[in-house]
Amino acid sequence: MSPAGGRWWRFGRGGDEHPTTPPHTPTPPGGPAPSRPGTVGPFAPSTTAPPATTPEPGVREATERAVAEAADLLGPRHRAPAALLPALDALDGYRELAARPMRVALVGRVSAGKSTLVNALLGAHRVETGAEELTFNVSRLTHGSERTVTVHYKDGRPADRHHPDELRALTARARDDDAAGHARLRAVDHLVVTDPSPYLRSFDLVDTPGLDSVLGADSANTLRFLGRSPDEVRADSIGHAGSADALVLVFARGLAQGEEELLADFTGAGFGPAGRSTGGGPAGGPFGGPSGDRPPGAGADPATRQGAPGPGGALTTVGALTKVELYWPEHPDPLAEGRRVAGRVMTAAGGTRLMYDLRPLCSLVGAAAGQLTEADFADLAELATVEPALLARRVARGPYFTTRPYPDLPVPADRRAHLFGLLAGYGLTLACGLVRDGVDGLPELRTELDRRSGLADFRRLLGDHFGARADLIKLRRIVDRARTLPDALPADLLPSDPPSAARIRATVDRAVGRFVDLEVQQHAFRELTVLRDCYDGRLTGLAEPELLELRRVAGEFGATVAARLGLPEGAAHAELRRVALERLAHWSTMTVDPTFAGPARRACQVLRRSYERLAAGL
Repeated sequence: MSPAGGRWWRFGRGGDEHPTTPPHTPTPPGGPAPSRPGTVGPFAPSTTAPPATTPEPGVREATERAVAEAADLLGPRHRAPAALLPALDALDGYRELAARPMRVALVGRVSAGKSTLVNALLGAHRVETGAEELTFNVSRLTHGSERTVTVHYKDGRPADRHHPDELRALTARARDDDAAGHARLRAVDHLVVTDPSPYLRSFDLVDTPGLDSVLGADSANTLRFLGRSPDEVRADSIGHAGSADALVLVFARGLAQGEEELLADFTGAGFGPAGRSTGGGPAGGPFGGPSGDRPPGAGADPATRQGAPGPGGALTTVGALTKVELYWPEHPDPLAEGRRVAGRVMTAAGGTRLMYDLRPLCSLVGAAAGQLTEADFADLAELATVEPALLARRVARGPYFTTRPYPDLPVPADRRAHLFGLLAGYGLTLACGLVRDGVDGLPELRTELDRRSGLADFRRLLGDHFGARADLIKLRRIVDRARTLPDALPADLLPSDPPSAARIRATVDRAVGRFVDLEVQQHAFRELTVLRDCYDGRLTGLAEPELLELRRVAGEFGATVAARLGLPEGAAHAELRRVALERLAHWSTMTVDPTFAGPARRACQVLRRSYERLAAGL
């Protein structure tokens, strides 16, 4: 078990916490957690409604109020002493962070499948993919009415707009002999890509270069974006690290000899508990704004930067084990083998210290589901007429299947090669099997492939786990940034006489108090503290069903009232209230039980208050 940290994300789940339920498949009592209201996959009959999440009541409003009150205490910018200007800039950054969408960055090794996963999540080909190192620059995909590409540069020149067809040239690695191409790519700080995908209404997705790039510069782009680059890079771009609120760590089957090695890149790059940096971090340091602006003199000395640790730990990190379809044909059910590997990573290899969950994904199949055409469906229907065992033998031969003119296969080699390139062997045989079993149209096939690939559930996981906590996650980061403001005031801008300098520090202290007060006012913070203690194994004395109930009530299996009470969506109001009052009585009794002390007693008190709030809302 990792020791409990002072901030809510600095903890990990114990591998023996749920011996009967694998940690990579958390399931609440009564069955799988219900999906968020309004969630639709990109291949559902209706794609107009986004996988919307309901902000935590009052969190965003409380954040905006705290920023406004802190700004009033510091006074108007035109009358503020120079020493307070960085703090006022920081408040502007906090205000922007609270207002903008949450940002979820995908990070991993070269060829781990990050870009493929982005395409699979969006249900369309949006970023370039390839078998070799390809992604050079960081791209942030955000919701917009039309597809656009905006390039932001390292040298501070104005950003400029490009046609979406130019995305590959702006993100993909240039040829080794293309000096001009390399210079153009190196000048780019990051790209913002707007897209009308409904899924991007929940949060922005950030596609990054590989952490182990042989070129080095593109790997540094990823680490700099996340605030984990070497000090000389971080010193020039610390504010830019605020661009990531949460992480998806992307692992690929076959890129490591064992489960333990799968975690090595992330722990070595500062994502693990032992390696988390406190030098700025993805919170952007105390003065770093989400836009990447950094006031002159703010945090110039790396040794004095006290920014909060970045997105990491169980509540803000989810893992994706990609390309598990490549376990086929050795494993007829590659997702089952992927679940076995994920379970070992989360337990034996110590992944619980790093991630909330690790999901196996047939990511190539999921990405292909959104790209299949009617012509592809017609070819799959033809191949579905082939005897299944014969088709599987042919497909398993890979290159031969895509090149040889087999007379017993009704589709020509070039079309088979196209399908194989999209779906890989497992996806192709799966699609043919679905058609054989009665799937009679392209929309239904897309939906089934999306579900069978694991992508549909993974989307729901990201929406439920990240989207439902977006405002709270951002507020947690703002509070931790604000705590550092008094100690990070630039010494060269403070008045030389001690009394004046002390008054400025006292003013900033009072402003910071507006944010620290939110920890007391927002009950959700106390729930997160209890979750940290739960995952750290500090709630000794509580039985396994009570720990599971604690996680459920804190929103780990869904943010709706029904989900938090362990009831099906649509449960009658009277039933919701009955359960809330019943559990309130149980936890009220627990709070006066003398056998509980310390974190366990605090957990009982928090759960009692959670049920009081749920009952009052009914």
